[in-house]
Amino acid sequence: MNKPIQLIDGNNAFMVLYSKNPTYDMFMNAIAALEQGGQTIWFWDGFDSRHYRRGIYPEYKAKRTKKPQDAAVFDLMNQFKANQTLPRIEIPQWEADDDVIAYMAKRLRLASPTRDIILFSTDADLKTLSATDQIQIPWIKSLPDISATDIHLYKSLVGDTSDNIKGCKGFGNVAWNSLDDLTKHLIRQALENDLGFPELGDFKYSRLLNVEWENVKMAYKLVKFRYDESLPKLIESHYVSGSRKPS
Repeated sequence: MNKPIQLIDGNNAFMVLYSKNPTYDMFMNAIAALEQGGQTIWFWDGFDSRHYRRGIYPEYKAKRTKKPQDAAVFDLMNQFKANQTLPRIEIPQWEADDDVIAYMAKRLRLASPTRDIILFSTDADLKTLSATDQIQIPWIKSLPDISATDIHLYKSLVGDTSDNIKGCKGFGNVAWNSLDDLTKHLIRQALENDLGFPELGDFKYSRLLNVEWENVKMAYKLVKFRYDESLPKLIESHYVSGSRKPS
């Protein structure tokens, strides 16, 4: 029986495991145990990884504060990457979680329809893959009441404080809970196709959304998975491994 394919969000995994393992040996043992769970590919944020989204919204992730241990974690991370032997992908100006991992998870699912694929990250944006591509994502605990198919729409409307994404001003969880499936569908289709504000009938918050529509559209561009035709070739050229490339 084939081992599962494991996709590890490197920057995220390092922070998670560092916070749970107080000594160097415990931390490195946790990394080793994680890697041994299957056929593993590491994904790292590339240099200037926020470039694309900050071109859309300059304040993207601007309010994140550095913690005292961050410097030590990044030093350890760079040392680990320099000596890494397992497959890894790191593309300049691309974020690992919201961009490269999402694409690779879909690609690997098409290539291996019945094989277990496990994604290690706490980024809730990736939760949508559990619905659309049957990817297992055991670390995600945030937004438990929001379905996987609604994650991007929810963040576009309500916002995402961790990434400093505003969404629709004044549209909170009460407003979100008032949405029915048809209204969600109409809003989602308009966002996916970059259209004007849709007709929502007598929806209570329709006027508010209409006024804030451009902000909602911007938020959607920030939270959705990024893809352009250059990505497959970029993955090929930035894939580093001592073993064969995944099909």
